[in-house]
Amino acid sequence: RRVLLMAYYYQAGVIVPFAKKFYKQLIIMVLGLFVATMAAMTLSTSALAPCSFTTVGSTMTLNGDCETTAQVNVPTGMTVDGNGFTMYPMFTKTDNSNNAALGVLADNVTIKNITIDGVAGTNLHGINVYVAQNVVIRNATVKNNDRSGIAVNGSNVTVRNVTTSGNGWHGINVDQGSGVTTSSVLNITGPMTQTDVAQIYVDDTTKNVAVNDALSQYSYVDPAGSPANDRLYSRKYVTSKKECKNDGWKLGASATKSFKNQGKCVEYFEKLNHNNHGHHDHDDDDDDHHHDDRRH
Repeated sequence: RRVLLMAYYYQAGVIVPFAKKFYKQLIIMVLGLFVATMAAMTLSTSALAPCSFTTVGSTMTLNGDCETTAQVNVPTGMTVDGNGFTMYPMFTKTDNSNNAALGVLADNVTIKNITIDGVAGTNLHGINVYVAQNVVIRNATVKNNDRSGIAVNGSNVTVRNVTTSGNGWHGINVDQGSGVTTSSVLNITGPMTQTDVAQIYVDDTTKNVAVNDALSQYSYVDPAGSPANDRLYSRKYVTSKKECKNDGWKLGASATKSFKNQGKCVEYFEKLNHNNHGHHDHDDDDDDHHHDDRRH
């Protein structure tokens, strides 16, 4: 007996779903949809236009989300304005002149308002600054590169409002570089967000290298098991309302929790302490009321 409208089969008084009868066909259909979806995603990535810029005066403005099949070198005195778009390097390192999405080999360069996502590149840095002076990187996100997000070799680089994540070697590497005699200096002058395992790494502090942390956002260790004189800098965060004082609130409580002012910082830790002692408010406050895991 069969009820076609409901697409069920009746067997000995037991209802057997349509899916049980045609499970092989359904599996084939689901697999087909999966393959089609993955193919569409691949086509979507490969459909990105090659990176191009509109140059007006000394500013090169990125025209849209794009992919590059070779390192893009920034000329002397130019500003690269990403205009909020993302560059995807789609190539493999060939040598040290082709080892990053953006290469800065000249002085007085600024890179801003850009995301560099190295998810499809191989053995690349995001930005490689090599023997260049007066370089500024700001309002930038550099992520998912096999090597360092930003490599600073024999250069003087200033960073602020920079986010690094998912980079294989380091978020930022400060190293004089092989055969380089000029100093390598990283100046941190504004807020930073870094979640890489190794956030800022200095190769051999006995060489002419320095990290100038103007806002005291970082602590450092000489990591065990690493070559002698190497140094690892990691982002510090405020861990109590007492630490909110003296501009401590500017550090934020985590990579995803910042504060507008000292009062918001104090309020956050008062709530956190209150909840940790078993008093559970149902407070619908704005961005300072969170239920994510934080252990200090």
